[in-house]
Amino acid sequence: MFLESGVVVILCFILWYLFVRAGRKATAMAILPLVVLPLFNIMGQILSPHLARLGLLGILEWQVLFVFLGLLAGGALFGGISRNIVRATARRGYLILCGGFTVLFAFTIIISLLPNLNFG
Repeated sequence: MFLESGVVVILCFILWYLFVRAGRKATAMAILPLVVLPLFNIMGQILSPHLARLGLLGILEWQVLFVFLGLLAGGALFGGISRNIVRATARRGYLILCGGFTVLFAFTIIISLLPNLNFG
């Protein structure tokens, strides 16, 4: 899921750039939390082998931990940004769409890691 996370990051930054150029800075800032989970996933895949040397967790367990931390950080950012949305329906739609994407992406990452995890 390294490549997929990289694609999501690149697409989000392209959208951010287009919204900034169009003068819609608030919308551009609302897109940035979508980048948090993929960045945590990329960071987890890079740092997990080094952290596994500590002996606390294995490589895959560190990757799952990074995904959960990214999910938590992204959710906090979505909640913070949604407070600036005045209309309740727009706020609810933002949280459902962006939060739903983040949860589904995290679920997909964890499902891709599950066959490799050792539960015993």
